[in-house]
Amino acid sequence: MLKIIKFSELEAGSEITAIGSCENINEFCGEKKYFALEKRARELEEFKGEEDKTIVFYSPENINAKKMVVCGFGKKENISSESYRRFASNAVKQALSLKASSLDIIIPDFNKADSDKIESFKAICEGAYLSNYSFNEYKSKKEEQPLKEIRIPVLDENIEEFKKIADQTEKICSCVFFARNIVSTPPMDKRPEKLKNLLVDFASRSGLQTQVFDNAKLEELGFNSHLGVAKGSSEGAYLVIMEYTPKNYDETIALVGKGITFDSGGLDLKPPSGMEDMKLDMGGAAAVTGAAAALAKLGINKRIIAVVPIAENMISGDSYRPGDVLKSYLGKTIEVLNTDAEGRLILADALSYTEKLFNPDLIIDAATLTGACMVALGDKIAGVFTDREEIGSEIVKTGKKINEPCWMLPVFKDYAKKLKSSVADLKNIGGGRYGGAITAALFLKEFVEKTDYVHLDIAGPAFSQEAGHYTNKGGTGFGVRLITEYVMTRESR
Repeated sequence: MLKIIKFSELEAGSEITAIGSCENINEFCGEKKYFALEKRARELEEFKGEEDKTIVFYSPENINAKKMVVCGFGKKENISSESYRRFASNAVKQALSLKASSLDIIIPDFNKADSDKIESFKAICEGAYLSNYSFNEYKSKKEEQPLKEIRIPVLDENIEEFKKIADQTEKICSCVFFARNIVSTPPMDKRPEKLKNLLVDFASRSGLQTQVFDNAKLEELGFNSHLGVAKGSSEGAYLVIMEYTPKNYDETIALVGKGITFDSGGLDLKPPSGMEDMKLDMGGAAAVTGAAAALAKLGINKRIIAVVPIAENMISGDSYRPGDVLKSYLGKTIEVLNTDAEGRLILADALSYTEKLFNPDLIIDAATLTGACMVALGDKIAGVFTDREEIGSEIVKTGKKINEPCWMLPVFKDYAKKLKSSVADLKNIGGGRYGGAITAALFLKEFVEKTDYVHLDIAGPAFSQEAGHYTNKGGTGFGVRLITEYVMTRESR
């Protein structure tokens, strides 16, 4: 989809070309032959180069392009990497609305250090690729078709380096698309067995070795917490293990993702409105599978383990009940006080097993875990929970860099007393109205005994009710880029 070319190759003419314009910089677009058009755009009453504003010129004079799109950056002092993502995104959206099949994006005048140029170019590639997406599998009329080609011309001396960046971007963003697709897929088409097959197929094609445990194997291993959740469904439970092991690696990173294919709430039934989007409850599984696949495609020198516990939280005569006591894989017993707090139950067994079997240097879990995190941070920001604050800070910094925003919330150990049960080792909820995201994180920490551990609550940003700058309504793929970028840039401990 992304094609890096030399400027001379533009002479063949373009279907549609995009340039940038800044509110307080003249001749910002980076190419002399377009300066007059940029000036003409800013002379119009309806366009002054403001952020996210676009204007289209048809058959412009002295330019070999059928259409030119001028995209605003806003004021110079506010320009960041995200500005370049949005520039490319706005260009792609305009091209899609014009039913184009291809687009040329002219890089704005960087006028900055080489390292900043690379980050800005990478951002342009990300914004362009991530915007060129639609989920229309279930529509009888597929009106919007993605662009077949997005060309970005560069100077001859930069072409090989920039081709490498574009290739890396495609590898990562294709995994984001996979995550978006399976989150948006209706629950009838990703029940536990189907989701297991989807993950295994994608992981295998991405260079990961896979292993699957079914209901019988999980029972043999003692995954009773996981199996308890699955009892209400006519389908059983699965655990999918995906592994990438390079010849030489400096550490092992384990990724664990919540794979609830649909969450009715169980016997503690959700209201109808609370179930409408519960196809999203495997967003953590999508994120860690996508990230593991991206890291394998990139050939990173770290061993990557992705573990996904899968179940469907449904209602039947076999459903687990409030008051039941489940014995986890680790041996700790859990009193179930709310069957709608099921994600932490399947994660508990997966986390303990992952730590014991693989002895990783770091475990990161991603889960659409609590509404409480959304109350605290809204629907665009993920919660980061860890007692290793330096790691949490690095993840927050990574999220800011790539615009997958996160915020570190406290792991306040005094709240652990809320999880004490009179009949078992733990309760699956903390009780009371407050601090639910923190007590959920503390519950999970009970099942990781010695390994550095980070919990990502992505309940808000994994699914969007409206289109964003480079996301559509539905699954966003949140977490794929965040985890991939963090692991790629992480220094070995």
